[in-house]
Amino acid sequence: MIRPLAIALALAGLPFAAAAQAAETTCPDDAFQQVKTLLDRIDALPADSGPPEALNADVQSLHSACPGNIEVQLRVAMAAWLLIDFEPDSDGVARQAVFASDALRDVERRWMADDAAESWPYAKGTPPEKRAEAQAEARASQIDLAKQILQGFVVKTMFERMLEGIYDTGFDGPDETACPYASSDLLAAEVETQYEFIAQLAQQVDQQGAVIPSLPNVYRLNLLRDRCEAAGRPIAEGVAEYYVQLADFAQAYSGRPLPDGSPAPDDLPEQLAKAALSQLDAYETLPEDPRADAEQADATIADIRRRANAVLAEAG
Repeated sequence: MIRPLAIALALAGLPFAAAAQAAETTCPDDAFQQVKTLLDRIDALPADSGPPEALNADVQSLHSACPGNIEVQLRVAMAAWLLIDFEPDSDGVARQAVFASDALRDVERRWMADDAAESWPYAKGTPPEKRAEAQAEARASQIDLAKQILQGFVVKTMFERMLEGIYDTGFDGPDETACPYASSDLLAAEVETQYEFIAQLAQQVDQQGAVIPSLPNVYRLNLLRDRCEAAGRPIAEGVAEYYVQLADFAQAYSGRPLPDGSPAPDDLPEQLAKAALSQLDAYETLPEDPRADAEQADATIADIRRRANAVLAEAG
């Protein structure tokens, strides 16, 4: 069935970690302790307590008051993750996931601002020769937690909604044309997770004796491809590879139904092969990544094109 793809996002990584942040003018001095207390209160809620409106309001208040406090924003995102246990439906879960993605966006903005200003708040009190190491360790810790929230909650929720045919545009951020991510680390983490969910879905459908008619998350992947310049070509290549694998599989198992039990279209292999070729067409229009191995990339693209054309040729 579908093979997991190696992630070829040749993107520079930003390191990350836990420590005190410079307080915003409107951010309470004890904001970090407040959000830790909120997490404890959520964790102590009985399973049948219903939506905790007051706790939701407190979480949102800290999010609004402390946009530049990385540690608070990471933990309000974690609070949103915990609060999904008390949401009555998938719409409520999605609202919490969009809220968490907004909090992670605030984290990214602070990372970028600190880096641009060469401000290293985690290195205060550290001997000069150890400040870079202290900053890197702190940032690495933050990145690890942010990726856990993104992959385990935000992207998982996004994918589950797309399986239902729903896409929540709140995940795109406030700018309708910009990449949803300022951090290459989080962008790469989402793409990796989207690919993992495709592979898992393909395995489940194969075990059911069915075939997949398309990629449920292709809209999101195309959005990242088109808006996130450095990742555009790797994403187009990755999506094309998945489509051609689906085309090969649909052709090899032409009698299999769709996941809902209905008959698969007779031309499903051709549809999937053409979708792969469409991604390759997009690939050619996207900016080249100077860090990529051009010769290897050309060989990979040529191989995908060959396999897609072979499916079309066999279909006649």
